[in-house]
Amino acid sequence: MESTCSNSADVVLTWPNFDGLFSPDFLNSTLLADEDVEAGKNLQNVGQRTELTSGRAVNYEDAPVLVDRFLAFVHTKNPILNVPEVRIYARRLAEEGPLWDAPSCLVLLALRWYNAGTPQTIGPDEANIQVAERYYEIARRRFGLLRQTLITVQCYVLSGIYLMYTLQPFKGWNEFLQAFINLDMYLSRQKAAAHGSNNSQRSDTTRVEQRLYWTFFKSECEIRQEIHVPESGLSNITYPYLFPSPPTPSSPVINAQTVSSFTSMQASPNSTVSGPQIIGFSEQQSWFYYLTEITLARIDNRILKAFYQSDHMGWATLVLPDAVQMAEHFEHEITEIYNNMPEAISFDCDSDDQSLIELRHMVKGRCNNVRLHLYLPFLYYMIHHGHETSLEIQSMLQPWVDRGLRHLIESSSLEGYTHRHHGTWYYNDDLGIEGAIPGGTEPWWELFDCDEDPLELLNIYHDPKYKDVVKEMTELLETKMMEIGDVTLHPRFQ
Repeated sequence: MESTCSNSADVVLTWPNFDGLFSPDFLNSTLLADEDVEAGKNLQNVGQRTELTSGRAVNYEDAPVLVDRFLAFVHTKNPILNVPEVRIYARRLAEEGPLWDAPSCLVLLALRWYNAGTPQTIGPDEANIQVAERYYEIARRRFGLLRQTLITVQCYVLSGIYLMYTLQPFKGWNEFLQAFINLDMYLSRQKAAAHGSNNSQRSDTTRVEQRLYWTFFKSECEIRQEIHVPESGLSNITYPYLFPSPPTPSSPVINAQTVSSFTSMQASPNSTVSGPQIIGFSEQQSWFYYLTEITLARIDNRILKAFYQSDHMGWATLVLPDAVQMAEHFEHEITEIYNNMPEAISFDCDSDDQSLIELRHMVKGRCNNVRLHLYLPFLYYMIHHGHETSLEIQSMLQPWVDRGLRHLIESSSLEGYTHRHHGTWYYNDDLGIEGAIPGGTEPWWELFDCDEDPLELLNIYHDPKYKDVVKEMTELLETKMMEIGDVTLHPRFQ
């Protein structure tokens, strides 16, 4: 199965109506340069850090508590771990401290989420961020000793997810790529070892392999739509499982409602974890979400193969009746998924539960994104060639153009989340500037305070470094709007 081709904002800026003003990597080159600058700063600071950070020490005795927090707020989106095993590893680390092995590395990466990724974390304080960074640094020291095992693959995936949480997509992609290389080598060795052998692999190990494969597939699809990175070689693997297998009913992992609870009484006397807190999460809902995400990603991949193989240049020569017929087929598939969505993740159902709200909104965002990819070729055709077409063709195009415009508006007004998640960078990539939504920034929409959170994306619109770029693009936008008689809702850039 092929991973997606790039469908980024850079590609839109190469459309003919922009008169060749932008290079194909206009936005991505700036992003890459920013990550290089940040990497240099990090190297300068490595030698200055100690076990104590701003007076607060890392506390390994908190490992079971923090791992439960990770499982509730991070692992639900990509359930790649064997939950009972990782809890055993966490208890061992709390009792013995971190060893130089893969299980310790895995737990340390989970501890890195210290207080990030929770609904309470709207504005994480500096001390918590530094402690979380310290856990990550200690984990990274162990990467050079890891062998090609499933736990090693899990470590690279968690590292990649963490880097996406901290809005570093190029670095995140590198970790996902390392995860894939290690998984590919692991599967090759397993296949060679099983040749001529009657030994069957443990079913729970096979399930973990499946989840890792499909998590990488999903991550590659997401990243390659936004930034220009090379293919991993995933399409060269003939993988026998169409979907990952959920835990079996007999497994201790699967319950309709799995609740992990902890209070300050359960943490160590010197715990740095505040609270009493109760964490609850639905393992069943997590799996409904995960399988739906994979299904939609596969449909999205087929849409991109059908309409995006030759970039937007091929849209000028679309055979409209054939294109509409293909689009109707994809639209039917998406509608079927929507109509048969389990209540646990259906975004038409009301709930006051934060964990339910989050996964439902993520599914809604994914559905909208897939539909936008389906409608964009028709929007392009109408913008560039609508005036040349017959009334018959225009009437054929109009319903798809209307749907595309409606979903563009809906996508820009989706409610945000009050904590970090794997998709935060994708969301901010489009809406990370003031005024992206008319009427200002609502507290529910504004994910984080860009001034207070040092890990947040820079507010590029007001950053002096990007003044010339912002001015150029704003003036271009205003010129294009004047050409079509539109009125800007944004204040004139000074």
